[in-house]
Amino acid sequence: MSSRDSTSVTYDSPSMASQYSSEEAEKDAHPKYPGGKPPDPVWDHFFATPLKLPGHFAAKYKYCSTQFNRGRPNQLEIHLAKECEDENLDNEIREKYQEIVIQRQKLKEKTQASGSKQSKKQKININDYWKNEIQILAGSKKEAVDHAIIKAFAMCGLPFSIRGVTKIR
Repeated sequence: MSSRDSTSVTYDSPSMASQYSSEEAEKDAHPKYPGGKPPDPVWDHFFATPLKLPGHFAAKYKYCSTQFNRGRPNQLEIHLAKECEDENLDNEIREKYQEIVIQRQKLKEKTQASGSKQSKKQKININDYWKNEIQILAGSKKEAVDHAIIKAFAMCGLPFSIRGVTKIR
């Protein structure tokens, strides 16, 4: 067990020391939240201060004075990779987080490139399903299609302005 993993507990009286085992002290020092996501390894380099929202923390770098009002693992990794000017930061750690940031950026660029192609494919138009491109949709047929679309929106409880809606029942 490293010195970083050990927990020291101070007691008010000797009788309390016998009632309070080291296992209980460890549980108090690192409370477990059932079903919670385990913290990202980047948090090993930061002090976490709980915020009002459960699972959210402010962060302060352990070796320099850098603070984040809300510590997000991506933001903390970027700090370790390129922003931290602390000479105590091991080059191996810096290179590790530089590689993580580079890989994330490559993945982001790759998904954005393929995402733009997909969005073009997903946009549908009634003309895509209209067999005769030369013939214009007749007025009565267009009204019937519009009526069917309005009925579908009303029956499904969808708002008529769904452009900004990301979640549809």
